[in-house]
Amino acid sequence: MVRFRSFLALAFLFLTVTGGARAGDIVIEDAVANIMPAGSGGVFLTIQNQGTGDDSLVGVSSPAAKKTALHTTKMDNGVMKMRPVKAIEVPAGSSTALAHGGSHIMLMGVAKDLKPGDSIDLVLTFEQAGEVPVAVMIEAPGSAKAGAMDRSKKGGAMADMAPLEATVHLISAEGVGEAIGSLTLTSQEDGVLLTPALAGLTPGPHAFHVHKKPNCGPAEKDGQMVAGLAAGGHFDPAAKHKKKEKAGAKDKDTDQSAAGQSHGHKPAGDLPELMVEADGKATRSITITTLKLKQMQGRAIMIHAYGEEPTEADQPKGGGARIACAVVPKAK
Repeated sequence: MVRFRSFLALAFLFLTVTGGARAGDIVIEDAVANIMPAGSGGVFLTIQNQGTGDDSLVGVSSPAAKKTALHTTKMDNGVMKMRPVKAIEVPAGSSTALAHGGSHIMLMGVAKDLKPGDSIDLVLTFEQAGEVPVAVMIEAPGSAKAGAMDRSKKGGAMADMAPLEATVHLISAEGVGEAIGSLTLTSQEDGVLLTPALAGLTPGPHAFHVHKKPNCGPAEKDGQMVAGLAAGGHFDPAAKHKKKEKAGAKDKDTDQSAAGQSHGHKPAGDLPELMVEADGKATRSITITTLKLKQMQGRAIMIHAYGEEPTEADQPKGGGARIACAVVPKAK
């Protein structure tokens, strides 16, 4: 029995290397993980089926996470949402990529002290090939490998730039406060996939905007300091190509952009609302079709107290006060 266990241990070492593994006809390559500050993350990898029969990935487990799941992302009424799936098909003689914006592995309840360069153990369960152990390297969300698009799809290609991660902080008239999570922005053909990992917010919809300046600090207005006002007005690249209504008119730092929502124009920086669940967490991905990632880098993303449209009599239109903010870093 001891010799048999030793043989299994040696076999494991032989077949499993960081980022890759093999079991029969199934080959795992380029396995990496992104772990967010809130303790959730995703695993991205490529599965090659070198056999003549179809297979399916039907399960995943890891001692590093309290919960694991197979997920896919689908468009629902203009919003990209993540949904759990029971299996991911791996056709014979082909490769299937688990990538940002497509099918992937979700990790929840991950130790927050993990950092880029560490590795975690993962066991993939296939319908035919059985269990395949993989050592997965943790990489920064902005790494090129972790941001690769799903090349197994027809016409697929690499993103035009690597994903960017922005830390979200609570803000007030006194300044920038504690971090409550992060936003991961991934370039796509039709725009940007924004995936939040936030906690501690009021449940319900929140107005969500890109602002001109990379500054989450307060600024003075009418003799009073206002939270997040240093971020300026809503970002709208189209405004540069519009003639000013009056010569010398200035863009006011309010929640109406220079282009003027009151004139029927919605700034490109006005994003779909951020949805916060009953537990105060926001994890639903959003697809932004009005901007490219290159346009969003070096700008602020603002979360408001309420949704765009008031649901109660005392709520202002347009989202109300600015309560949280992130500055999107520039790509290195």
